[in-house]
Amino acid sequence: MSYIKIFVLSTIEIIISVFILSILYYYDLISNNTFKVLEILFLLIIVFFNSNLLCKKLNIKRIVNGIVFVLPYISISIISSLITKSFQLRLFIYYLILIFISILGSYFYNKKDD
Repeated sequence: MSYIKIFVLSTIEIIISVFILSILYYYDLISNNTFKVLEILFLLIIVFFNSNLLCKKLNIKRIVNGIVFVLPYISISIISSLITKSFQLRLFIYYLILIFISILGSYFYNKKDD
């Protein structure tokens, strides 16, 4: 149950951050390149901290925790990119970075009994 709560929490955080960035972009407060960079940066930060939070809640290995946390996001993205036929090498690299950041976030959680 805690996995679902953290997954929903991170999804809401992603939606809110994209909404705020879209408003800033709409009113020309940030440029297109800045929008893209901030969008990726916020997503990576959200994945990092929520993967760390999930590692505190669940009692599974850290690397498995990182992969399990980011797997729904990547599967949804891969399915949508395969439907639209827009799968590219840089998208694959982006997915690998997401997995790495999620594993890194769960790895930095220090359990007292480890």
